[in-house]
Formats: sequence, structure tokens, C-alpha cells
Amino acid sequence: MARDSTDKTRFVNMSQPNDLWIVDQLRRMAKTQPERFEGLVLALRQTMPAEYEELALMALDEGSLTNTTCAAVLCIGEDELDVRLEGFRNNNEDLPDGLIEVDSHGVARVVETQVSVWEIVRVFRRAGSVAALKETYNALSERELRAALAYAGNNPDEIGENIRQYEAVVQRTREAYPFAVTEA
Repeated sequence: MARDSTDKTRFVNMSQPNDLWIVDQLRRMAKTQPERFEGLVLALRQTMPAEYEELALMALDEGSLTNTTCAAVLCIGEDELDVRLEGFRNNNEDLPDGLIEVDSHGVARVVETQVSVWEIVRVFRRAGSVAALKETYNALSERELRAALAYAGNNPDEIGENIRQYEAVVQRTREAYPFAVTEA
């Protein structure tokens, strides 16, 4: 018997309470057939990586995962996890559009400033909190800082590459001028 398009729509739209049966069945499968359940999780991770990451960050945010476990699940370092978690939290708030722009060189910056998102992320990794970040960037509002972290959470490869490029320049400078003091 062939399914029509309304059957597919009904399956995809799980907003109705009677469609939540699948959650219970997934729990049951996880307990009784863990290898099949792991296959489903792997398929989710491969076909919907953004949603998989969001689920992991949700679990971390509510305390179901530790930082170490979540970082391992997402195959990232704990510093990167902190940035993505802050971005996840900020994306769930109503941040106004237009706080971050990409300049003519392709670098994301806080609008009307020369402060790049990757610099904010580097400081956030050391500072560990938005409050401590605010002390460093006291000319920026907390909403601007949160918007920068949200941008970084949505564009981790871009921001990570910016940071790697900067750190490579610092390393070359240290090697060329070992007597000079440079901040990493």
C-alpha cells in the first residue's frame, strides 16, 4: 500500500501529542536494542549534524551531560564547547539582528566597532564568563558580546580559522624575535 503525501506530512509534524509515542519507543529501543539505537543516533549525527549538536547542547544546558562528555560527543575541545554553549544560549534569546557584520575582508565584527568576533571568543575562552568578558570589553554592551558569541556558535569553523591564523602569526613572531614579549 503506497503512502500519500499527507502520511509523510503527518509523520514529520510531531507537534501533536499523539505523535510523541516515538520518544517512548526510542527510549525502549535504547534499553533493549542498544546497537540499533546507536545506529539511529549515528544516522542523526551524519544527516542532521546541527540538530545533533543542538540536542547535545540542550542536554548539557539542562545538566544531563557534563562538559567533558558533551565535548567528547561533539568531538571538540572544552574551550570550543564553552563558546558553542554560550552561542546556543544566546540563540534561544531574542537578540536583535544587525549587531554583527562581516567587513570587506570577510572578518565578522561588532557593528560600528573594530572589535572582531574571533578576538571576543579568544578572551571569552580565557575569561570563562560574559561578566568577565564585559570587564575586558567595557565599551561593548552585554548584548553585543552575547551576539558575538552567538555568531561564533553558529560559525565555529570561520571563527576557529581566524583564531588559528592569529596564533600562527604570534608563533612566527615568537620564533623570529624570542627576546620580544608577545601576548597569545
